[in-house]
Amino acid sequence: MKSTKQNQKPLLPIIVAALLATTLTSPLQAAQTQPPQTRTWTVDDNGPADFHTIQEAINAAEPGDTILVLPGTYPEHVKINKTRLTITAKNRETTIIDGENQTTPVTITADNVTIQNFTIKNADKEGPLINGGSGIVVFSNHCTIRNNKVTNTQAGIYLYQAFNNTIENNLAENNEFYNILLDYSDQNTITNNTSRHSYFGIGLDTSDNNLIQHNTVTDCTTTGIYLFTLETSNCTRNILKENTINKTTNAIQLKNAKNNIIQENLLAENKNGITLTQNSNKNTITNNKITKNQVGIQISRSQNNLIYHNNLIQNNQNAQTTLSSRNFWNNSYPSGGNYWSNYIDKDLYSGVFQNETGSDGIGDTPYTINENNTDHYPLKGTFHSFKTPLKLTVQIVSNSTIKHFHYSKSGNITIQASNKTANQTHGFCRLAIPHKLLPPPYKITTNNQPQNYNTIYQNETLSVIYFSYPHKETKIIIIQEFSYLHQIATLVIAAVATILFKRKTKDKPSEKLSQKF
Repeated sequence: MKSTKQNQKPLLPIIVAALLATTLTSPLQAAQTQPPQTRTWTVDDNGPADFHTIQEAINAAEPGDTILVLPGTYPEHVKINKTRLTITAKNRETTIIDGENQTTPVTITADNVTIQNFTIKNADKEGPLINGGSGIVVFSNHCTIRNNKVTNTQAGIYLYQAFNNTIENNLAENNEFYNILLDYSDQNTITNNTSRHSYFGIGLDTSDNNLIQHNTVTDCTTTGIYLFTLETSNCTRNILKENTINKTTNAIQLKNAKNNIIQENLLAENKNGITLTQNSNKNTITNNKITKNQVGIQISRSQNNLIYHNNLIQNNQNAQTTLSSRNFWNNSYPSGGNYWSNYIDKDLYSGVFQNETGSDGIGDTPYTINENNTDHYPLKGTFHSFKTPLKLTVQIVSNSTIKHFHYSKSGNITIQASNKTANQTHGFCRLAIPHKLLPPPYKITTNNQPQNYNTIYQNETLSVIYFSYPHKETKIIIIQEFSYLHQIATLVIAAVATILFKRKTKDKPSEKLSQKF
């Protein structure tokens, strides 16, 4: 018989091989799991730094790197062709990229690029916008253009077939044709920019689903915000919101642009506030303040636009439209239409046909623009919409000046109102209150005195109430008041709870009795 010892395989070579395999593979696995290292490169045109030009730094950088550009003037045509680069300066007034009137100073062709805090100026005044004539050209996606000053070009910031980019906090001024232009570019956000001294402030050419919000546009020769396309193309589903535009020919103009939303903008001291032309159909225009323009809203050859809850105040002509344009100037009852500062009819009746006794904040006769365009429910006070922390809004129509609105966590609404004119003796408020915010019935006080109100509309989710008051500085408080049935139910529940508690106490063995068992 062979010895058992002879049949045993040596273990030492196996152990050594395993250790070697582990030693060799562990660094490889670690290298695969660790994120790539990024670094910050410095650029100074005339001082010690990694590079003296921005383009040299871009050429050396890897995706994810940051390039910090120190103050100076950089006469360059910067081409950013690597993804996830951040190119930043500390002060846009002292860090300048100068195209020297020869070409586009900055061109971005890679995704996820950020460029911020520069002055970018002097593109080619003769070349095409797409190649030479613009300050910044973006051909890519998910880029951020932030806090730059762009000037002395044909188009300051130009996006061409570019998607999901953010253009924010820039100053674009003194650019010949456009300060900001989106061309065949969708789903971009243009926010908190200042645009002035150009033919067009912000332009959208054949571009969809963009958000244009919180921008200030002033002193533009032709149009503040311009949406346009050919009849065979689309410029649709864009949102123009909370912008301030003044001293232009057309504050907002749409040409062949359909299904867009124009809301909560302040349009003042322009030739025309909002202009719709050439089949700009099915747009929604709501909750804008349009004041001191020559014409508030001008419409030609455009149909089925919904126009409501706008405040048209002290325009030479509040609305002007051709007979061929048929549009909707109110949002049915009781939501209502628009406030027209030159509408002087009374408010004695309410209801869909304005034939029920009692005021409702809506004029008793329509406001007629022409035979095909009528506001059937003109508002008797200016329209206000107040956001609350619960992301629900309270809408108010009032002939008072609403100086303050507050919704508290306890569910109270406080309104501070004052008279609009010195000889005004009575005021009214009409509120639309979501029930999730404050369910009915309500207890209202004006200057600590009980205030009666009328419910002019109510469904499962919303109450619309109306009340009036003698005018002076007025503090209005609205809280929920339990109804009679709620009070009875509360008393019944309290009584049942008391009975059950007493019965439970009576049936419970005493401490001494329980000790015996």
